Amino acid sequence: KRVEQGKFETRDALRESVRQHLEEHEQEQADEEAFRQAVDKLVEGATLHYPPQMVEEIIDDYLRSLEDDLQQKYGLSLEHYLTMIGKDEDALRDQYREAATRRVERGLALATFAREEKLTVSDAAIEEKIDEIVVGIGGNPEDDTQLDALRDLLDTPEFRDNISSSLLEEQITQHLLAIAKGEEPPVGGAQPEEEEAETEAADADETEAKETSAETEAPQAEADESSTETE
Repeated sequence: KRVEQGKFETRDALRESVRQHLEEHEQEQADEEAFRQAVDKLVEGATLHYPPQMVEEIIDDYLRSLEDDLQQKYGLSLEHYLTMIGKDEDALRDQYREAATRRVERGLALATFAREEKLTVSDAAIEEKIDEIVVGIGGNPEDDTQLDALRDLLDTPEFRDNISSSLLEEQITQHLLAIAKGEEPPVGGAQPEEEEAETEAADADETEAKETSAETEAPQAEADESSTETE
């Protein structure tokens, strides 16, 4: 039963790994479907107002992506492709319009959900993610000079905006999915370790202040009682 090649020593270990992989895949698919249905319900229950230009811009993105794929894979221009399939650009835009509209409405509904749930991304969370990326692309954790140089290359306003959007999207997905599954969603955005430490320190200071106040008031109360008895 010993498997000589690969990272599994026995067939039982291989079977267990395959079983776990299948279970994880099934869970991912179930979560994706639950999230999709939850977003659809958000869209159905929302009153959305947006200019038609938003849809047109999404269609523009679709056409640029299609043109890039055609050029890279087949060496075709979009114009040549349209000639081959017997359509003009307006017809192709109409073909994409439903998907583009759905994308705009889902985005607006999720943005409204994020505001209502007070989901935000802190600067500390962005800094933490940048550090993680710097190490992930080959930065030596023990070489501060190298880390600082890589960070300087990445730490631009545009890059920070991209990270913020990505982190917020993760929060929205986790929050909405928890609600869809009947679980208790996290309260607001997940706090980075530094913010949690600051919160704990503030709570500790408040507790200490209350205890100090109580200790001060107790002797005073005893003194008042003694004065009353003497009178």
